[in-house]
Amino acid sequence: MFVSIAGAGLVASLLKNILGRARPKLFDTVGHFDFQFFAFKSDYVSIPSGHATAIFAFVTVVAIFWPRGRLLLYTLAGWIALSRVFIGLHYFTDAVLGAILGIVFPYLVRDRFAARRWLFDYAPGGGYRLRGPRTQAWLGWPGPVRRSQELAARRGPKSQPVPSVSLGARLGGA
Repeated sequence: MFVSIAGAGLVASLLKNILGRARPKLFDTVGHFDFQFFAFKSDYVSIPSGHATAIFAFVTVVAIFWPRGRLLLYTLAGWIALSRVFIGLHYFTDAVLGAILGIVFPYLVRDRFAARRWLFDYAPGGGYRLRGPRTQAWLGWPGPVRRSQELAARRGPKSQPVPSVSLGARLGGA
């Protein structure tokens, strides 16, 4: 998680300072497309949005491990990125570029980790899978060990069923 979020944030910060796009508060004086390359001024660090990059990187990492929550996670991230536009600190394109950077960078990290067999492996049918059956079972990933199988293995051998006795037999009747 740290590598993905910090790496995406570092790339965003470098791009901001290299591209030097004017923030929306300067729109009346300079317009939409004023760039001062290598300006290193706070008024010229609009593209990409650092907040959008960070939240989308975080959400993408969580979504890689918890695929079922993607819709909820990306919806929340989208609202956070759009809030930067609504309060006038970024243009819409700044938030979009930040979101793209925040989504792409964690997938590149996952690919590099899988190539080195750190946490991920390449799946036989294509794609990726988590290494280790305990990690897969804990996160609910499909894998060779299912959660029910793991719980059954912890309980040991199956116990013998208890014979049922009717109420009449317990009371002394037939």
